[in-house]
Amino acid sequence: MIGICVVYLASSDNQHRILELSISQIRENTNSKIQIYGVVPNNNEETINALSDLNVKLIDPPDRRIRPQTAEHSSLLDSLIYRATLDGCEYIAAFDMDSWPVHRGWDDFYRKYLSSSRPLVSIVRTEMGDNFPHPSFFYFPTSFWKATEFSVGLNRELDIEQRATDYSTRPVEAGSGLLAAICEHNLSFGYIERSNEWNFHNVLGAMYGNSIFHLGALSRDPVFFTDPEVYGLNGDPVRDKFAAHSNRSIQRFAVEQILSRHDEFIDSISSAGGPLAPRIATRENILRIAREARTADGATNCAGVFQGLHQDGRALADLRREKKSLQRTADATTEERDRLRRKLAVVKSEKNRVTAELEKATRSFNWARRYPIMNLLRSWRYKIKKCNKYYKIVLSLSLAIITLAIWV
Repeated sequence: MIGICVVYLASSDNQHRILELSISQIRENTNSKIQIYGVVPNNNEETINALSDLNVKLIDPPDRRIRPQTAEHSSLLDSLIYRATLDGCEYIAAFDMDSWPVHRGWDDFYRKYLSSSRPLVSIVRTEMGDNFPHPSFFYFPTSFWKATEFSVGLNRELDIEQRATDYSTRPVEAGSGLLAAICEHNLSFGYIERSNEWNFHNVLGAMYGNSIFHLGALSRDPVFFTDPEVYGLNGDPVRDKFAAHSNRSIQRFAVEQILSRHDEFIDSISSAGGPLAPRIATRENILRIAREARTADGATNCAGVFQGLHQDGRALADLRREKKSLQRTADATTEERDRLRRKLAVVKSEKNRVTAELEKATRSFNWARRYPIMNLLRSWRYKIKKCNKYYKIVLSLSLAIITLAIWV
């Protein structure tokens, strides 16, 4: 039985649809009996329910997320492989959530290239300068796992990064631990390279060995360490924005095509013929590639540069998302503040009007209470103003007579 190990980091509707498609393609194109093992690091309830309905055996993620993401991916794959081994699986295959086989019988085909001296077949992204197995697909017997002490990638207890430094072009990436185990035991492994007939992007939508498809960066923002070279980035924010927009637009296009016309899309990017036999990577070749990467141009450590660009790109994408979120919050707060200020101004105006009327009424009341006769005279004077000329004379005389009578 083959234990299929996948880390599922999904939250959107399209991500869940791709998740379901990948599982169906794995089951449809595998001849051997399989059990899919999964883990959901973000504990997304919709993802967990969907995987349970699809009979994926889930393990519990750690209580706290691990950073960086490559270390988390490696650690979770280690846990999945360990669980599959305990369950008695004879072979282990790992896929990304957005990678799957498109050739029927891939398991039997690549099993022919596995042996005690060559215990691994994997994707290697040589088009990006990599020389290590990539976790979007690797395939090995569990005897290799049991015989060698290794982790898929970053593992402080096993000091994987230090051990992989001499062998891997990017020691911190998931898959470098597998490479270290291969080299330390003087083994070789089979690797399959990008084989697209049509390359609509340098990273996204890759076909490997004409048998394994990998969409790329579905669970994160599509920022790649090759972007500076591909787009000529030099710190100009306009170029950065263009690169981000281009990557997202191309990824969106690929997702739409995969979900609407999967087979046609796969045929359009695949080369003619069946699956391609893996090439052989020996310890000498691995060391040579790593050495060339470290000493490119006589001085530049390409692995370190690529790693730094990769991490900076991810950090920049995270900061941009956080900036947008904070800006939206700030805009909403500013709008609410302005609304409250306008409402407060209306309330203050109404308060001033009511206060003025109250003060006026109070003065009138106090004056009438202290001088009742004068109040009577004021009321009569007010009435006189409304009368015609002759009535005014009569009323004035009457009022004068009454006043004199009172005073006398």
